[in-house]
This record gives sequence, C-alpha cells and structure tokens, in this order.
Amino acid sequence: MLKLFIGNKNYSSWSMRPWVLLKQAGIAFEEVMLRFDSFEPGSAFRRHIDPLSPTGKVPLLQDGDLLVWDTLAIAEYLAERFPEHGLWPRSVTARARARSICAEMHSGFGQLRSHCPMNIEAALPGTGALIWRDKPGVRSDVARLVAMWQELLREHGGPMLFGDFCVADAYYAPICMRLKTYALPVPPVIAAYVARVCALPGVQAWVNEALAEDDFLAFEEPYRLQRSAASPALAPSVTPQQLAAALSSNPAPAPVRSLRPWGWYEVLAEAPGYKVKRIGVAPGQRLSLQKHQHRAEHWMGLLGCARVTVGERSLDLLPGQHIDIALGEVHRLANPGSAELQIIELQFGTYLGEDDIFRLQDDHGRANAGLPDLPGLPDLPGLPDQASSTC
Repeated sequence: MLKLFIGNKNYSSWSMRPWVLLKQAGIAFEEVMLRFDSFEPGSAFRRHIDPLSPTGKVPLLQDGDLLVWDTLAIAEYLAERFPEHGLWPRSVTARARARSICAEMHSGFGQLRSHCPMNIEAALPGTGALIWRDKPGVRSDVARLVAMWQELLREHGGPMLFGDFCVADAYYAPICMRLKTYALPVPPVIAAYVARVCALPGVQAWVNEALAEDDFLAFEEPYRLQRSAASPALAPSVTPQQLAAALSSNPAPAPVRSLRPWGWYEVLAEAPGYKVKRIGVAPGQRLSLQKHQHRAEHWMGLLGCARVTVGERSLDLLPGQHIDIALGEVHRLANPGSAELQIIELQFGTYLGEDDIFRLQDDHGRANAGLPDLPGLPDLPGLPDQASSTC
C-alpha cells in the first residue's frame, strides 16, 4: 500500500495537496503524520524525515522501495500509477493548462503564501483586512488567482476548474483555506468555487482532522498567541478587556522597569512563543528605525499619540488603536508630544531576545548599519507633518 508522510494538517499546505488528491480519488494509502516540532537539524521532525527524504521536507510518498518527494512529482507519479482515476484532464490542451497552473502555484504566489500562511483552525478576518490594506503583493496575487479561476470556470463550465475534480483543484485547495481564514475579498463566482472545494469529501476530511489536532505551534503562528477558542486573533478587534485576560494567564512575577535612552519598558507576561511589554517613550524621543529576524509584533496605544513608521507607511496611533508589524518589516515608534507615551507591545515568534534588533538608524549612536545616526526629533522622513497629523 502507498504510504504518505505529511506534517500537521492545520498548517502543512504542501502536505494537504497529495493527501486530498488521494482521498478524493479514492486511492488507498497509509498516512504517517510527522509533527512539526521544529525544522532545525536535530528536531524530532528532522530525525524522522531526514533518513527518508533528501530535502528533509514533507510530503513524501513511499510505494514499496520507491520514494517520491515534492508535491508536483507525487501528483505526476500518482497519475501514471493510477491512470484509471483520471487525475489530470483528458484533453491534451486542458492537461497542459492544468500542469501549467500547478507549476505556477509551485513557483508563484509568494506574497500570499508568505503573509497568509495556512491556518485552518484560525479565523483572522481582522488580520486579513490589514494585510489586504498594506500588502500590494497579496492583492496582486489574489487578482491573478481570480483572473485564472474565472477564465477556467467559464471555459470548462465548472463545478471544478477543469470541469471534473483533478490535480489542479487539489493543488489550489490550500489557497481556498487561506482565502477563508483571512476573509480576503473575492468576486461571488470565486467565493462559490471556494465553497465547492471546501465541500469536497476529501477536503472536508482533511479540515475535520486539522480541527481535531488541537496542536498550537507558536513558530507557525505569526498572528496569534494561542488558539482561537482561548484567545482572539491579534487583529484590530482585540479589546483592552481581552488583552487583560491574556496578561492574567501568564503574568510576569513582578514587572521590572528597564531603562533606555528613549524611555523604558516592562515585561508584563511571557511564555514560549510570545512576550507582552508595556513601553514608555519620553516626550520628544523615538526608538531606533529597526527590524527583527525572528519575531513579529502587534502594538496597541495606551497613553498619548504615537508617531509610527511601518515599512513605507506612516501614521498616528491613538489609545485603543492597533497595528501589526510583520516579521522583518522596518518600523519605528516616536513620541512627538509633550507628555509620556505608552503602548502595549505583543511579540510573537521563535526567538524573543533583546538582541534580535537590527538598527538601521538610531538617535543614540547604536545603529548597526545603513543610515547615519541623527540627534533629536526633527520631522521624520516619510511621516506626516504636524498639519496632517492627529498627534
């Protein structure tokens, strides 16, 4: 019997593709799930997969002594091994087109896949709204999907991309999951296709088992601190009351105030995968222009009006307002006012040490590289001037 090695169903989009293809086609196989504890050498996942796969990744298909890795190679092997199941369209031209869009999925849509990782259990419409607003690459990827799917559905008459279910629908099933999780806007005809994909027995089986895993992996979660059932998504819908509840679950023994040239911070709560800080910025001061390699952040205003730079954007953050800072995104916090500024900073990632800061520019001589240090708090490049600012 075929044996398919996969990762966690909630997160592993590449594993989902051949699994759904086999299940929907009614081809018998044995599943071997290798939990994602880490992808680093020496992790339990790598100790299991490395002796089998030269890439150290899933999915991996085993058929007797034969091992087939890479999702597209697995799909091609299954189509040749089980020709009676018609896994590719019958028409030569349709088959070539289906292979083309699967290859495009394999090599493209990087912005959508990066900023909207598959997370079946989560509901992140607020995060999705911010991503849609701030990430033109995601909007471009979705526009390409919409154009592709609309053309194929019109040409082949549905209900699937090439009429009947085939490899292409299995290949784009994880994209349907992303569109649902992040509530990204699509035309009604595309939303109807997504609903039909989600209703496929093979997809329903995967989703049901993903929901049953109950396995929150912090390093796979750029937008949440814990499962939705216990805590809301980190999005603009987070309220001070909900934040207080999260802080009470893992409070710091006694917050210690750490002084900095621009003000201070206190660690309010900390657990594997996340840290919660309260940050105070003195009048006329600003933090360095910086980025992080291992963590994303979510800021909520507490006191005063913050002047914020995130990537190419600049804005004012008022008490109760929120903003997300993606992994690796350049950002800065400043206090242009005459009273102390305070925010809550939620960090989440694989490493949350204070040395994970790359300073591009700093008022206090601590820049790593790139831009000269500037004293004081002049009008910041790219930020709104006082006439257009609410601060």
